[in-house]
Amino acid sequence: MNSHRKWALAIVLILFGVSALLAIQDRPLNPFEAITGALLSALAMLIVSVAVVCTLFVPADAETGKLRILDRSLPAIALIASVALLSLIDGLYSRYDALAFAADHADDLAGPPPQSVPYFQGIPDGGSAIIASPGRNPMTFSAETRRRLTSGDIHSCRKLDEKLWLCGFG
Repeated sequence: MNSHRKWALAIVLILFGVSALLAIQDRPLNPFEAITGALLSALAMLIVSVAVVCTLFVPADAETGKLRILDRSLPAIALIASVALLSLIDGLYSRYDALAFAADHADDLAGPPPQSVPYFQGIPDGGSAIIASPGRNPMTFSAETRRRLTSGDIHSCRKLDEKLWLCGFG
């Protein structure tokens, strides 16, 4: 296994290792508690990005004609594939986390729709809320209804299931 293939493997292990370490811990509700994880993720991305750039310009120990271009681009391919897969996993985790939160707060979401419960409160303002609105995107509500539900103006909504929406406001 030449050095470029080792770097490609190392990139995958570093990114998934850091993600696994951060996933072991509960997601902090306070944004200031998330700084350590964000710094660790940023450091890992910096290291693997520098490695990718270096491997594009440095020949491998045992390059052969046809595999030379593949060997040099393998770390970049590993980086792109890892980031894409980790983004997909994080999106699924976020969705299931929001659905679990909604299940825990089912009493707050009960009643005639639309109903809402704050999911994350930003500092100093903004955040996200889970809104129960079967079959209707909360972005289509009147400005008054959106402010009543979230105490701010809704700027984006993502459907969680047939009834629930995760909406950002600020």
